[in-house]
Parts: sequence; C-alpha cells; structure tokens
Amino acid sequence: MKNFIHNLVDHFGFENMHDYATSLVHFKLLKITIPMGGLIAGCSTILGFDHTMFMAFFVMVLFELGSGVTASIVEGKKIVSKKISRFGFKLLTWLILIYITHVFANAYADQGKVIAWFTSAFHETIIGYIMWEYIISILENMERITGREIPLKKYLNELLDKYITKR
Repeated sequence: MKNFIHNLVDHFGFENMHDYATSLVHFKLLKITIPMGGLIAGCSTILGFDHTMFMAFFVMVLFELGSGVTASIVEGKKIVSKKISRFGFKLLTWLILIYITHVFANAYADQGKVIAWFTSAFHETIIGYIMWEYIISILENMERITGREIPLKKYLNELLDKYITKR
C-alpha cells in the first residue's frame, strides 16, 4: 500500500508525501486563514447571511469604497478622513440594522406563520434596500469616474420613484 501511494504522488509530480502534504496545506498561511474563516463564519451567522452572500456583500462594500475613492481622485478632490469615517459609520449602522432584524426573524421563526413571515420579510427587505443603496452608489461613482451617464442608474432610480416614492 505504501508503495502504491508513493507511486501515485510521484505520478502527479510530487517528490514525496511531505511534498504532497505541504502543497495541500500551507502551514504558514494557517495563521491567516483560520482566523479569517472564523471571522467570516461568525459574521455570516450573526447577520443571517450564508457565507457566499456575506462575501458578496463584503466585495460590494469594498467596491463601493474603492470606486468612491477613485472617483474623488479622478475629480481631483482631496480624500479626507471625514468621508472615510462617514462610510464606516454608515456601514456600521447598516450592519447593526441587519443584525437586529436577523435576531427578530430568528426569535419569531417558530412563533406562528404571520409573525415569522413578517420578521423574515422585514430582514430580507432591509438587506435588499441596503444592496440597492450600494448599487446606486457604485453606479454614481462610475458616472463620476467615466464622466458619462449610466443608463442602469437612471432605470433603477425610475423604478424607485415609480414603485416606492411615487412622485
């Protein structure tokens, strides 16, 4: 059996089992990947996201921040810490709101169909609204970067006006 495993790893270009094992698990990276995995799992659980949704939300937030900074640079505006603090404060507010609605949705999940549906729908509506806000903000930043109107932003704003604000 030992000879079979040695021949197998040798066939795929590994010098020995140690070479194979170290290519699977990079022990130096474990100091980063284990805490990061725990942080992602904890945040996902607290906010009521699955892991992929949490990562997508995180990427969207970073993209919004990056596009905002890029837009300011393109426009020649000074990047001030107050704007970055404002971004962080808004994000913290959103995350707290997501957490609170998730706690309510979990608390009432087994309490009856109407209250369970309402709290779950409220949590999902809050998440949807926040995603909408970030998408609009990213599109606005892209308009500032390119200097052109983005039709998708106009369409999304028209939908918002038509179905929500009814101006």
